[in-house]
Amino acid sequence: MRDNAGYRVLHAIVGHKFPGYFTNAVTSVLLMAERDDVLVVDNASNLPALTDELRAIAEKEPRVRLLLRDSNDITRNGKVGGLYDAYNEVVAHALREGYDYLHIMQHDMQLLWWDASVLQGAREIYAE
Repeated sequence: MRDNAGYRVLHAIVGHKFPGYFTNAVTSVLLMAERDDVLVVDNASNLPALTDELRAIAEKEPRVRLLLRDSNDITRNGKVGGLYDAYNEVVAHALREGYDYLHIMQHDMQLLWWDASVLQGAREIYAE
């Protein structure tokens, strides 16, 4: 989808476990960024109830695409595991699909506001 200025924006929410936080993050993005697409990446949570809930959101909301990763390699980094691998998949998806802007957030965050001023500010920063 394109925003009012004609830009395609992808919000990517990447998470591992913490179902309440995860679904809250997805809900907040859907509410705040009504015109933008959302990529939800479950980074190998292996929680069937969470997977079912994320699938239900994706089936109900056409702006949502769900990516279920089946591995979260913690051997390279015990703290964040395969988080950066998931981020790399997100960036590859955004480039492949031709998005103009990518906003990545972790699943334990909540989007409190989003409007045209965010992208305008980003464009001004990038122009400098």
